[in-house]
Amino acid sequence: MLADAYEMATQIQTQFFDLPSTEYDLHKTESEDRPTIFTVIDGNNIHGAKVLLFEDPGQAHTRLPGDSGGWHPLHLACCLGRIDFIKLLLREPYNVDPNICSKASQFTPLHQAVASKHSKGFRTLIASRSPH
Repeated sequence: MLADAYEMATQIQTQFFDLPSTEYDLHKTESEDRPTIFTVIDGNNIHGAKVLLFEDPGQAHTRLPGDSGGWHPLHLACCLGRIDFIKLLLREPYNVDPNICSKASQFTPLHQAVASKHSKGFRTLIASRSPH
């Protein structure tokens, strides 16, 4: 069932949605003061993320600065298919809302996972929405 939902969402995405370039967003923020959590996720440093979030839990709820799309860390983790980061951000004590929208496009992390063709990220987000 999840595989069917993912395939359907992928098809819808390719027909109707025009996503901003992930590379553009990342390169654009390289020259700005972006929150450290984005650099850690981009570098795939899960240990660094755990240390950073322990010291500054607010980093889990920051946005990319300026007109770079207004992504939250969960958007980037889903876009890059970083499952460990997705799980880390969704769990206590951070409890990042999996339905949070980006500032510019109003996309959720689920949109990012589908658009980037990361089915594991898609499944992780769907599972986080189910009652435990």
